[in-house]
Amino acid sequence: MIVDTRSAEDALRPDPARAREAFFGELRRQFARHDLDDEALEQAVNEAVRHLSDDPAGEGQDALHERLYAHADPALRRSVVASLCLPAPRAPLQMPMQTLERPTFLSRLAVLRAFTRQRIGER
Repeated sequence: MIVDTRSAEDALRPDPARAREAFFGELRRQFARHDLDDEALEQAVNEAVRHLSDDPAGEGQDALHERLYAHADPALRRSVVASLCLPAPRAPLQMPMQTLERPTFLSRLAVLRAFTRQRIGER
């Protein structure tokens, strides 16, 4: 039989490393940026927490990080996510193909011809 020797308070406290990984995973899904590694996300979160912190010496930032990763303060979480400055994507973004030219008479005629062939073929 396996016996848990931790106190009740320690047993309820989540593992900080797992909470941090889960938070970074949620950020990747929320921003659809699966190209970001933990180091880049940690730098962005640290910068956001540093800007949001009232403590210029940075002594209270560890407590903010703990509350942030443990989902203890939803308002803090929203403000950190809103102030994140993520790095540029490593791979170029796929831009949708779009033509800015107006359709010509021949292209409209081709669409009309395809439509009439489809309608006549159904009868």
